[in-house]
Amino acid sequence: MIRFLLYSLLLVALIGCTAPKKLNRKLGYFEPKNSSGETIVNTNGGSTDSFSGRLNLLYEKKIRGAINSPIYAGDDFIGFLTTRNRFLFFDPETGKRICRVKKGKGYILNPVVTDSLIVLVRKIPLGEIRVRNLFTNKTIQERTVNQIRSGPILCNNSLAIGTTTGIELLSLPELRTEWTFDVKTIIDLTPQTDGETVYFAGGGGLVGAVNASDGGLVWKQELKRDIVSEMTLGTYLYLGLDDGAVLALDVRTGREVWETQLECEVHGQFSEANGLLYFGGTDTKVYALSVNTGEIVWSFATAGIVTAPPITFGNSVIVGSYDRHLYSLDRETGQLLDKQLLEGPVNFAAMVHKNKILVACRKNRLYCFEGN
Repeated sequence: MIRFLLYSLLLVALIGCTAPKKLNRKLGYFEPKNSSGETIVNTNGGSTDSFSGRLNLLYEKKIRGAINSPIYAGDDFIGFLTTRNRFLFFDPETGKRICRVKKGKGYILNPVVTDSLIVLVRKIPLGEIRVRNLFTNKTIQERTVNQIRSGPILCNNSLAIGTTTGIELLSLPELRTEWTFDVKTIIDLTPQTDGETVYFAGGGGLVGAVNASDGGLVWKQELKRDIVSEMTLGTYLYLGLDDGAVLALDVRTGREVWETQLECEVHGQFSEANGLLYFGGTDTKVYALSVNTGEIVWSFATAGIVTAPPITFGNSVIVGSYDRHLYSLDRETGQLLDKQLLEGPVNFAAMVHKNKILVACRKNRLYCFEGN
């Protein structure tokens, strides 16, 4: 009897120790986003002059479920989706889990997070958008939108999404339709925006741009080749094609600026910094191209395909590979500065948050490296 009571008390204690299911407001809000909805600190954040390029491990934490989205940054927390259908939040200083939010099944990867809200989009069977407050864990708005095909992106406090016929812009958090643009083609790549223009791409190599204010057409063209990468907006609009070509288009007219032919496909996103365009390929290499000409400046071979977008920090390029390594490369030459073996493959970008480099791998691990 006593043993039974002890087991019962232990079970109650374990149930009571489960992680909270909402964020504490004292931790602050998600950090400011750029016009493409990306966390500003996620690309080239932190004090870069003191980073040597060495990847000194501060901690490694086991997590429940593999990472299944980019890492998002808050004032005093980071968060990401996992394969267990949870949005997990951690203290970046210690790696301690702060809370978890159940997101449900069937949702597209890469939700929008802004201030205190998370926007989840489900594309099957009909298409559903749900806006949830992370501090209360309550759904404040939801709406069925037929035939959603792409993830959402934040555009001037509204949401742009791709559908089976074009682009739709919805108010946030009300989810009212502000405008639609019909191209009679599936738009299955996440749109990009600079705040004034929304760029889209989809089936059959169709790519174009519309006004963010009213959805009026700016330009469009058919590339006659399929797009296999994510779209990236920088000085130009960058695309990877199914024949191994990397294409840069003028953002104002859609005209080709340059095309560089590779012997592989590019499936991830591109990253632009200091006049160079960084990305990884299915041939296991990390590339740096001249933004102005498309000329290959350097390439570095890993031992696995590279789909995680590289990030720049100080004079280094930080990128993970399917060979289970995180690499630190010289930004100008591609020379190896350091590498660290992780528990599993890396398929999402690392991030810099308050001078710390954070990365998660597919084998349920979160890593933090010193950024000084």
